[in-house]
Amino acid sequence: MPYLYKKNNFANIQLDIICAHSQITGDDLFLKSENVNISKMLIKEGYLDKNKFNDLSAKWAKLLHDESHMFLRQLFIGCGEKIDIEINLTNKPKKVKNIKINFDFQEFKKYDQETKIKYLTEYLFEKISIILNTDINIIKPENILINIGFESISSVELCNQINSDFSTNFEPYDFLENISINQIIDKILIFLTNSKNLHNYLSENKDEYEEGEL
Repeated sequence: MPYLYKKNNFANIQLDIICAHSQITGDDLFLKSENVNISKMLIKEGYLDKNKFNDLSAKWAKLLHDESHMFLRQLFIGCGEKIDIEINLTNKPKKVKNIKINFDFQEFKKYDQETKIKYLTEYLFEKISIILNTDINIIKPENILINIGFESISSVELCNQINSDFSTNFEPYDFLENISINQIIDKILIFLTNSKNLHNYLSENKDEYEEGEL
């Protein structure tokens, strides 16, 4: 059921299960809910052999006289929020290319805040479109990841990619907590402006920088 919702562009999907137990409700509700017209239709159209139906009915009646009998019925109820963005869930997601981006922190420092945000926005749009196998042009900065098709596997992929490229410390669950693309950008910017994190980044990428350059 959740898959069908996602396939038809629903987000914030919720699934509830209502259970009925004959030892609590009694047998009457179960017997009243039986739709004999379904059985008649199955027999009439040849899907259910008449003799088989008679045999099942006899066993059903015998079961009711057994003091230890019990019936359990489950009703699945699902709901979701219709969203505008269209995610292609029919195709298998493309594997994210684990290629280190050409990130030059010295150059990045020279950017004004607007340029930094633009750089990170384009970066995330590209990665997300590859992971979800969707058109990059329909992704928006305000999109919340779980509302555009992100689940546990895609969260792991994006987490690994960002941590690899920026030496950040994101965890997959971070992307399942109603976080938007804009909020991810803010977190990356905060991380990169932290002097301790910057030291760790340069240490891990020492081949790209000469010692004492800063």
